[in-house]
Amino acid sequence: MTRTYCNEDGRTGQFIYERVGLGEEYLMPIPKDPRKINQHFVVDGILMMNKTILAQDYTFSEYEEVIPLSIIGPIYFLETSVVRKSDDKLLGKSVSLFNSQGWLAERNILGQNEGDRCPRGYDKKTNISESNSLHSTLYKNIFYINKHN
Repeated sequence: MTRTYCNEDGRTGQFIYERVGLGEEYLMPIPKDPRKINQHFVVDGILMMNKTILAQDYTFSEYEEVIPLSIIGPIYFLETSVVRKSDDKLLGKSVSLFNSQGWLAERNILGQNEGDRCPRGYDKKTNISESNSLHSTLYKNIFYINKHN
């Protein structure tokens, strides 16, 4: 069932509608404490986007749109997005699907149910699943450092 949805063109993936150049007021040095680093906001080896300041102008949703797509499975639609507050414009979104493979899989004697995700595969650069990579790279693909500010 998940494969049927995964094969629909435009159902899953990363969709960038507008890129935004950020001035230095939106950036900060990467914190020395690794617990304070949000990898989704790291833009290069020494700078990170300041989510607190960005949140004044943009709305971020990380995996917040968990919508049941089908009761069989069940199959869930996961969406991460960025919306500009000033005009309510969607700048980009990442969409993936997750199938928990039902109650029978939850009864696995080893207690592990990884489910099924779409898209499948692994990103060779980051060594994380393509599905997770869609969501973790969205902010970096929408925002860039505007060196002309």
